[in-house]
Amino acid sequence: MDSNIKKFVLELSNAVNESKEYKEYCKYHKELLENPEIKKIADEFRILQTEIELKRLSENSISKEEEERVDKLYNKVSENELCSNFIKSEKNLIIMISEIYKMLGENISVDMDFFNNIN
Repeated sequence: MDSNIKKFVLELSNAVNESKEYKEYCKYHKELLENPEIKKIADEFRILQTEIELKRLSENSISKEEEERVDKLYNKVSENELCSNFIKSEKNLIIMISEIYKMLGENISVDMDFFNNIN
């Protein structure tokens, strides 16, 4: 990799590390690691949420049972301040990183039309 690109990647990494979003994520993640029962709830919610999102992306429908399960877990997450704060901080960090990817994609032209032919 070009040394100039490496330099900018390190600068970007440092900026992310110094961001409010990342600092909040680290704070709540550390607290979560100190609370295994709450971490288990957060992990269950994150796993289920990811599974459902993958189903939606592959255009599969979500069953009523899955909807009820995610609602039930969401209520559990919402009831616990640490768990809720962690999930929110993780979401904010992911949004920030997604925006970085989006900006890169918008400014770098790569032919990806072949994806349209993948079944």
